[in-house]
Amino acid sequence: ELYAGRVMFPGTDNNHMLLKMMDLKGRFPVKMLKNHARVYTDLLLLEPHFTDLQGTFKFQQRVLDPRTKEPRLNYLDILKPKTTIAAIFKTTKAGADDPKAVLDLADLLEATTSLNPENRPA
Repeated sequence: ELYAGRVMFPGTDNNHMLLKMMDLKGRFPVKMLKNHARVYTDLLLLEPHFTDLQGTFKFQQRVLDPRTKEPRLNYLDILKPKTTIAAIFKTTKAGADDPKAVLDLADLLEATTSLNPENRPA
């Protein structure tokens, strides 16, 4: 955020920010999604952001229908990331920055935002 000058996962609400995270990191692990569903339904008494449909977790994207302005759910199956931190950095800063330092920072951020805690640097 400090380097790019913008919020890493901008969104209008938690649901939108989760979608932005998946755009960058890909699908969340099933174990994490099961824990999410359990905590949201049992402890928080809220509707989870993911639902188990036919044995696979789908992201419940909450959107407003453009025609009726009524809320609706789109069920998305996110598999792979759409972009990388390095790609974002290349488009947000001037070419005067040291390209190697920018890629090193992107690599560090990719490692520290890994979805698997065991893959994060200590």
